[in-house]
Amino acid sequence: MYPLIPIILAYNKPKLLQKCLDSLNAQQEIEFICIVDNNAIPEVKHILKKRGIVMNPIEGNEDFNIRVETNTVSGKNYIYIGLSQNIGTAGFTKAISFLVSNTDFDYFYLLDDDTYLEKNCFCEFKNYFYKEDCIASLELADGVYTVRGVGYLGDVENSFPKPTALKLEDVDNTHYVTFKTNTGLCISRNLVNSVGYIREDFFFKYEDTEYCIRIKRSGRKIKLIKSSVIYHPYVKVTVPLSLILLHIRNGIGTFIIHSNIDENKKKKLARLLISRITKSLKLTFNYFNVEQLTYSLLNIKPSSTKYLISNTFYSKIIWYGTLPNKRCHIPMPPQLENQKFIVFGSTSFTRELSKYTGFQGGIYFEKPTEFNTIPIQALLEDRTLYNIVVQFHEEYIFNLFSYLILSDNHEIFEKIYFLPIIYSGNLMQL
Repeated sequence: MYPLIPIILAYNKPKLLQKCLDSLNAQQEIEFICIVDNNAIPEVKHILKKRGIVMNPIEGNEDFNIRVETNTVSGKNYIYIGLSQNIGTAGFTKAISFLVSNTDFDYFYLLDDDTYLEKNCFCEFKNYFYKEDCIASLELADGVYTVRGVGYLGDVENSFPKPTALKLEDVDNTHYVTFKTNTGLCISRNLVNSVGYIREDFFFKYEDTEYCIRIKRSGRKIKLIKSSVIYHPYVKVTVPLSLILLHIRNGIGTFIIHSNIDENKKKKLARLLISRITKSLKLTFNYFNVEQLTYSLLNIKPSSTKYLISNTFYSKIIWYGTLPNKRCHIPMPPQLENQKFIVFGSTSFTRELSKYTGFQGGIYFEKPTEFNTIPIQALLEDRTLYNIVVQFHEEYIFNLFSYLILSDNHEIFEKIYFLPIIYSGNLMQL
């Protein structure tokens, strides 16, 4: 029996899921496929039933239940794992836990439902079975040959754990990396027994970074196979505010868990950053309790995850891609009018912000790494000059936080405001 089983986490992308399944069926080596129904939308359940993968898909329920069904279709053996609730990427953990306990598979290949594989994707994997505990496919953006979700972790002990991306021209046939997102990552039974499972309490975002830190600390690296290519298209345009906050919470939580920096210092930094985020959002959105939100962000527990996800945040934030014409705006709190600013944000963000009179004389930086170029000390000494406006986006927030970790000038937090780009069109399904 082939020792590897792919695990697809299915939720709400029916068309792309079909493409994913078709590409897996074309892989000659694959005998078994595991499908995790993460309390998927009806269209996804319909596809799984129509294909014969499951006869009776699980229904959503407030009480968490798991149901397993096995079927054989066109020579492929399917293991259906139905979850009565959407538990995010913890669906991978539930599936791996079941497979470790009930099957003889030694490798588990993780896939999102919006990913598809090139032919012969697993051709070289046999050369690394039982030699490597972590193997990864080369993940490319669909239509543009840009590497996605793979790179290096850097110094996670003394700085913020933000991976550095790998460029396509830097990939060779014997490459090892220390970071890979979930999709296209293959982990062994031996690794699971050694470093454990993907965290269930993160729900979504940064759980892959946290897991890769544990892999790195175990002395392992991830073998990247250039000839094993998967495609993961960019499809997201906007996401709810609640998931953005969850992403930030998980990133800061990973820093608190794994950094060797003094415990009091890193918790103080985390509280200062989250306080500024919540105060900034309070200027824009006055319908949630800042103290309760701050508490939820600082506590890495399933209950706080449930709080963030279950709360109704009606705003939709531009997160990926270009801005739709005439359907987005930056809410400008009256408290910030007629002040001078240094601005960190994307081209779209700075262009939109420059429409406001008070920002026409601002100093703009469009690369997150340019935080290191500001004369921070000079700004602090002259309190009448500039405030700092940062786009409410994970890349800019985490780069700012990375800079502040190395600085003792915590007064700068009082000068920082985070502003989102609000999208007024229809929210794309996540």
